[in-house]
Amino acid sequence: MRRRLLVLAGTAGLLLAAAPPAGADTTQCSIAASGATACAAGANFVSYGEHLFVSDRAADGHSSVVQYWLEGGTGPFLLWNSGGNGTSVDHNLELAEGSWIFYRVCVGEYGIRDVWTSTCGAGVTDYA
Repeated sequence: MRRRLLVLAGTAGLLLAAAPPAGADTTQCSIAASGATACAAGANFVSYGEHLFVSDRAADGHSSVVQYWLEGGTGPFLLWNSGGNGTSVDHNLELAEGSWIFYRVCVGEYGIRDVWTSTCGAGVTDYA
């Protein structure tokens, strides 16, 4: 019995050591520039399921937008939330497990698809 427990414990240790590293969930904000308030736009990337939530956090009449790039350098792609203050839009990205995404959050005008780059936060890299 004792020998069996040691073998099972050893096998479990190998399985844990072989598991790929999990991504960390991240949150970003826009910055105050060009008449926009600080953190008027926000985003939250959830690694499990690869969801990027884009939030509008200011009653300023502007939209929230996320610019993102994917592994291999493709992008920028745009994800918009034009729903107004207090809304959040869930974008399911369906990324390959272990791949990276770099994103930054900005304020913009959805109607003319104008991203105010002066309001974009520094950005962050996360993993699916």
